[in-house]
Amino acid sequence: MADSFGQVDRHDLSVAFIFFNPRDYTDLLKWTQQNIDRETQRKMLKTGVMGYLWGATLLQSRKVGYGTIYVLADAEFLGVIPERIPLTVMSADRPDLRQIGFSIFEDLGFLVFNPSGVQRLQVTGRAGNPGEGGDGTY
Repeated sequence: MADSFGQVDRHDLSVAFIFFNPRDYTDLLKWTQQNIDRETQRKMLKTGVMGYLWGATLLQSRKVGYGTIYVLADAEFLGVIPERIPLTVMSADRPDLRQIGFSIFEDLGFLVFNPSGVQRLQVTGRAGNPGEGGDGTY
């Protein structure tokens, strides 16, 4: 992960986003102080689904393939992110069951015109996952 940050930084770009599949988020939660400092790990665990790593925003998307992680520079230097459907919050209450809920969605597109601001990581294996083997490295 640090090497991918370095590949983006060497072009004088700062890393702003990290996209990954939700199933890969558990790998980040298993990092120890050998991989990540305690303060950053605490912030990641407190924020839950979305957090920050070394100043970059962690975002989950099922559109990203399992085992793939994308490290992206600031949108200003990367490309354009058109908002097809703006962030929408809809009530999903069920008064008959006394349940309160919400449905939240947004549809974004991405156009990259600066490939120097993108790094793709492949997860090569996971330790402790039956049938997958590997050593848990990226």
